[in-house]
Amino acid sequence: MSNEEIKADCELQYKAISDARLRLKQLRAACNHEKTFEGNYSWRAGSIEPATICSFCGECIKINSSDLSNKEWFEWTQTLK
Repeated sequence: MSNEEIKADCELQYKAISDARLRLKQLRAACNHEKTFEGNYSWRAGSIEPATICSFCGECIKINSSDLSNKEWFEWTQTLK
């Protein structure tokens, strides 16, 4: 495989990832989150919090931590979506 072929294939893969992220965002926006479970949620390396997670789309609905700073941070990140 030549460098040009590798570059072209990489660009196709990055485009596919971007398209998949967009579709996941659309699906999560359409989801009613009717069924949830309690699990662990990690939004960055080294940070795991107990959370309520949608069983259908996998979105974190809320952080169930007693650490207020993590709850506030999570709520702020939700405004960025």
